[in-house]
Amino acid sequence: MRIELNSNPDEIATAMAALQAFAESGAVDEAAAQAAALVLDELLTNIISYGLKESRRDQIILELDIVDGSLQIRITDGGVPFNPFEQPDPNLDLPLEQRQPGGLGIYLVKKYMDEYNYEYRDGQNIVTLRRKLTA
Repeated sequence: MRIELNSNPDEIATAMAALQAFAESGAVDEAAAQAAALVLDELLTNIISYGLKESRRDQIILELDIVDGSLQIRITDGGVPFNPFEQPDPNLDLPLEQRQPGGLGIYLVKKYMDEYNYEYRDGQNIVTLRRKLTA
């Protein structure tokens, strides 16, 4: 499934509805669907809030597929180049009041997905995520 989204926060609901429809139409288990919803919300919020503000291209392409027994999510946007997976994980051992703000969402993406990859190609950020499906 492929859908085109604009850089509008209301489009996150469109993406969630597409994910739900995709999950219900195929062999996507509940745990994978819930994990995908969490990470998709996080990444789209970041793209819309930060990545596309300085860009003239405001289109986001969301692709959902089943590849080799995994749910694959690919998000492509024309925002400023940014690899979210290069950011350091937050120090969860520190008391809450001593932690730096931010970074927890990407940490959760890394924890909920089995594979995550970033590349910048042809002026586009491309994030590919995979979550293994249960039989």
